[in-house]
Amino acid sequence: MNTGYTIYSIFDDSVIVMFEGDFSRETVRKMYHAARKMNERMLPGISEIVPSFTTLTVYYDPEKVGGKNPEETVQNWIQNIMEETDAAVKDEARRIQLPICYDPEIAPDLMKVAKQNRLSVDEIIQIHTNEQYFISFIGFSLHIPFIGGNNHRIAVEKKLTQNIHLPVGSVGISESKTGIYPVKTTGEWQIIGRTPQNIFEKIVSFGQPGDEVRFIPIPLDTFAELCHHPDDWEFAV
Repeated sequence: MNTGYTIYSIFDDSVIVMFEGDFSRETVRKMYHAARKMNERMLPGISEIVPSFTTLTVYYDPEKVGGKNPEETVQNWIQNIMEETDAAVKDEARRIQLPICYDPEIAPDLMKVAKQNRLSVDEIIQIHTNEQYFISFIGFSLHIPFIGGNNHRIAVEKKLTQNIHLPVGSVGISESKTGIYPVKTTGEWQIIGRTPQNIFEKIVSFGQPGDEVRFIPIPLDTFAELCHHPDDWEFAV
């Protein structure tokens, strides 16, 4: 039975699963569970499976799928997997603690974000760490884990000009999202903190879309210690 999604074709070589309602942790978990099952039970002729925020697009070669109606074959294959996904996805996501240092020395935009929102720096940190987050996407650009759930009180737009040479683990916010940069790069998000590189690398390899994330504020000296001793941090709870 269909519970919260619509399946339809957009061209003669692609089918979309459109999830209903607002972007949510439940939608993310269903989408990536379905994508994983599709890859495990690949139908001949499928060329690519692309999850996004609220859609899952399946591309295929009609000739390789074969049969009288390749479109119907692909849609039926998707429908069967989606029905299994509805039954399989339960509230079993892991919970991850991620240390964030909000010291202005490594958070160049923190004071500006506070000023724009007419809040103190301490209030920005409190709001940012009190929210419930989840990994909503891994794979944008340089594999940045996007974590949904920013409080509207600290929402800010992207910069008009890019930050230059953002360090690994830089924590940026833009509107309702928090992103963490996995490599030294440029970017337009407002940088309000940083997580130690080695710990972040663990999160990237360990985390999955739908996992809950809690940000734990740490002082600059603890940040420095964790950069050298990442195993001291218990990130899975």
